[in-house]
Amino acid sequence: MYSANNEALSSILDHISQSIRERVVFQTDQEPYAAALWCAATYFMEVWNTFPKLLIVSPERECGKTTMLRALEPFARNAFLASNITPAALYRLIDAEAPTLLIDEADTFLKHNLELQGLINAGHTRRLAYKILTAPTTDGQHTSKRVPLWCAQAIAGIGEFADTIHSRSIVIGLRRKGATEDIVYLDDQFFDEQVDIRTALESISVATGKAVLELEVAKPASAVNRRWDNWKPLFQVAALAGGGWSVRAREAFEELEVTQKAYSSEMSSNELLLALRDLVDEKSPPEISSTVLLDTLLRSAPDWNTANNGRAITSKWLTNQLRPYGVQARKRAKGNVYLIADLADAFRRYLPPQN
Repeated sequence: MYSANNEALSSILDHISQSIRERVVFQTDQEPYAAALWCAATYFMEVWNTFPKLLIVSPERECGKTTMLRALEPFARNAFLASNITPAALYRLIDAEAPTLLIDEADTFLKHNLELQGLINAGHTRRLAYKILTAPTTDGQHTSKRVPLWCAQAIAGIGEFADTIHSRSIVIGLRRKGATEDIVYLDDQFFDEQVDIRTALESISVATGKAVLELEVAKPASAVNRRWDNWKPLFQVAALAGGGWSVRAREAFEELEVTQKAYSSEMSSNELLLALRDLVDEKSPPEISSTVLLDTLLRSAPDWNTANNGRAITSKWLTNQLRPYGVQARKRAKGNVYLIADLADAFRRYLPPQN
């Protein structure tokens, strides 16, 4: 099956991942690979039976969520950007345009809109991706009408989303740009400059068709149930591309689903980081025990004894709160530890300079 089209796809994926990487600061090096594969996979929506959402999360504002969606827009098939959408507008747009829907500011309207969440969740599996409406007939009666909900969706927002959306998504984490990090400005010409990429992806998808489903892919041992349903289209696009993209797909899977499995947080402030900065000295040993850090935090102020829904914070709570900031608990023989360098990096990115 490998041909000039496959070589072109490999080059296109290289271009997409590099273009996105230059414009947004990610939590990991592998996330641009997943985003590039997802964009290319949107051109095969007619053949997938299940397709994941791309959930783009950040711990706070000014981490590049809107820029990320604008960076995806030139590469996804028939992309529509929206900062808000109603349930009625959602299914009417899908019915009329079959878009790739890029939803920004989702934390401001999606979390508490159960009807909209249900419609978005239904778009994960083709066979279930319908809303049943009552429609009037010409003779004054009524009949039922199936409205499709099947479309690719990227959703960006701050903090934690419903588990039902998480389980249907590949989660991409963003970070605020550090003072020494450079990014490429995304100007208004960027979309028009990628027209040849969109045309090429459309041609490749038409030429390949359902044959992409026949490609053999090496399934990771931990890729089970819905996790594999989400990632399989990306692995199949990677197999079609060749050129090392199957390796990159596996690297992205292992990092995002095994090593990271990014949790989002509902924290609306950086009080935890402020407290930790007062407790952690960058000149300390390179690692601090998770238990020691927790005990030190609990002793530092009485508020931490009620911050966990009225209960004292735990090691798990601390892990979940720090992970969106790129601070990971690392396993050691005697228990988990945090790297002082990771904490210091979060302090520099998200906290104002100390006087």
